Amino acid sequence: MAPRLIIFLVGSFGLLYLLGSPGLFSNLTHWSKKSPFECFESEQWQSCLLPSEPYLLVTSDIHLSSEAGRWPETTEKFSSFLELLEGSPPEEIFIVGDVVDNAMETYPGSIENWREEWGIFDNIKKSFPSIRFRQSYGTGHDWLDDEMLSELNFEFGSKHGVFSWRGLDFMWLSFGPGAFLPGNEDFGSDLDEIDYQWIESVLKDSSGLSLMFHVPLLTPLSEKRAGFSGGRVIALDPRDELYPVLKKNAEKIRQIFSGHIHETFQHDFEGIPYYSCPFMDRQSFCTIERTEDSAKIRFYRSAGN
Repeated sequence: MAPRLIIFLVGSFGLLYLLGSPGLFSNLTHWSKKSPFECFESEQWQSCLLPSEPYLLVTSDIHLSSEAGRWPETTEKFSSFLELLEGSPPEEIFIVGDVVDNAMETYPGSIENWREEWGIFDNIKKSFPSIRFRQSYGTGHDWLDDEMLSELNFEFGSKHGVFSWRGLDFMWLSFGPGAFLPGNEDFGSDLDEIDYQWIESVLKDSSGLSLMFHVPLLTPLSEKRAGFSGGRVIALDPRDELYPVLKKNAEKIRQIFSGHIHETFQHDFEGIPYYSCPFMDRQSFCTIERTEDSAKIRFYRSAGN
């Protein structure tokens, strides 16, 4: 009888100590809560906490919309998503195009609506000052012509560029068009000769980097998922000069991230791991963690949608 009483008292004092310690009680509450996210581990989606180590978050296809836009709910969804990250926030977020939607009853929306939606994005960024946001631009929604792209370059950052995060190097590009029609003799690209030269120069001087651009390259798996209305394929036309440039420098490219296709999947280009993690597919995103000699990349998505 005595041992039971002693055990009970020790257990009781231990419980009282926990309840009287706010920090420990908060941790206990945290452990008891189900994570709002799932990650893809061991060939299946499972409940998963965000990384405990510093990480960079990559997503695409937010399609922020004004009240007059076709998807006004996406604005609230993205803000709520960012709030869920606050317990373990990323150091940076990179959005691989289609930050805004700019579609109303007709597509595209007006220039006034386009500016309003970019203003919404600016306000969201200001609400989360501890996170650095970067983006590339998706053709058709983020911009439609050179004048709009020039305005974005001035207000939100360059259409192309490079950056480093914890010793990992990244290059982003913004180009279109966002689809091609197989068999159509017409071909055009928003990349010109000076762009290709710049890309090749950066890759030549790099010891290894990751690429980020919105319109995906055509691979066997992306081709299966890229079919669109009117027989169009929403991938980069295989006649584009970007293909030989990347193939020539494939050994310098660690990973590629694209968007445009609203599905979460992994494929490869010339043996390079290739990731699609669009917000429009169950609020999906990828995390990048710095490891000793490379990067650890994981798929995440919302557990609630």
